[in-house]
Amino acid sequence: MFTDEQIERYSRHIILKEVGGKGQQRLLNGKVLIIGAGALGVLPGVIGTIQATESIKYLLGVGKLLAGRLLVYDAEDMDFYISPISRQKRCPLCGENPVITELRDEVDAMNVCDLDEAGGVKGV
Repeated sequence: MFTDEQIERYSRHIILKEVGGKGQQRLLNGKVLIIGAGALGVLPGVIGTIQATESIKYLLGVGKLLAGRLLVYDAEDMDFYISPISRQKRCPLCGENPVITELRDEVDAMNVCDLDEAGGVKGV
């Protein structure tokens, strides 16, 4: 039923009458889908620390910023990946001819990726 390693790892669950061996086996066989990073507890703290570090580096003018790069954090394996990203020429926010030039309330803001076939912003 359980390997020696599993018994050692889950022994505190198995001895609970509310879980027991049967319940622990169901947990081992079960699958979980987590939607949204907030469910991972410490993830916002890790990402928040990275954002704060980037802000401090920017304000002090030191170090290499993540500008132009996408940082991907795999919390399960504790891995970080960095991928280069490039500016999209037709982006209404950061492209060659930006049409979004001021901050607006979220309700009034448009989707920055909402481009029409001609490369313009829908509804503008």
